[in-house]
Amino acid sequence: MARSRRKPPDLRDALGSFVQTALEQVGAVREVVERGAQAQRSRYDAIRLDRRRRDALAALGEAVYRRAVRGALGDLAEDPDIAEHIDEIDAIDQRIEAAASPRGGFAARSGWPRGRTRDARDVRVWRPVPPTAAPRAPDDDDERTDAGMADLADRIRREAAAAGDALADALAPRAGAVRFDDAWDDDDLEEYMHADDVPSPAVDAGRGAGRPDAPDTADPPDRAAGHVPGRARRATRRSRPRRGRTD
Repeated sequence: MARSRRKPPDLRDALGSFVQTALEQVGAVREVVERGAQAQRSRYDAIRLDRRRRDALAALGEAVYRRAVRGALGDLAEDPDIAEHIDEIDAIDQRIEAAASPRGGFAARSGWPRGRTRDARDVRVWRPVPPTAAPRAPDDDDERTDAGMADLADRIRREAAAAGDALADALAPRAGAVRFDDAWDDDDLEEYMHADDVPSPAVDAGRGAGRPDAPDTADPPDRAAGHVPGRARRATRRSRPRRGRTD
């Protein structure tokens, strides 16, 4: 049975549908972007208008304040709302001048004429009266200080003496310690050493030379001559004849 073959889709149809879908999506995205841009533009315009209004009000208030300081407002200066804002601005200006002045105090400013005048006493900073110091007791503290210094010096001397005694006790020789004697006791060396290795009297004399407290360790004559009582002296290497050489 022959298998039916399916006709492959047309490439142009596939590309056309893809482009159409992309254009539809781009159109939707474009509409969203345009709506967002319009909203941002309107918000920015509102912010600009509000800022311009604030600037205009600030300029108006500055002009009114200057006229109030010069006394040109007349009865309007006595209005509670206007007077409150003028007082607030005047207080802020005084604080700015106080912060800018090197002494940090409030400078006296001539207020605007509004039925009463201001002087330096109105803006003077109140400071508490410093308390007076209590009278000092006569020489009680000095006596206590001298006594305390004397006690301190006495304690330091006692501690120094105790430390010196402890150091002397630590450095003193103790019973039972190992002591090394400078005297050479080599009488029993020949029992377990070769005769050539036993120190000679010349070596003993050289060891004690130059020392005033060196003990007398010289060997007896018979030992100095190399004679050991009761034993035959072994031939040394020098006394043995050399091999392979004849005179």
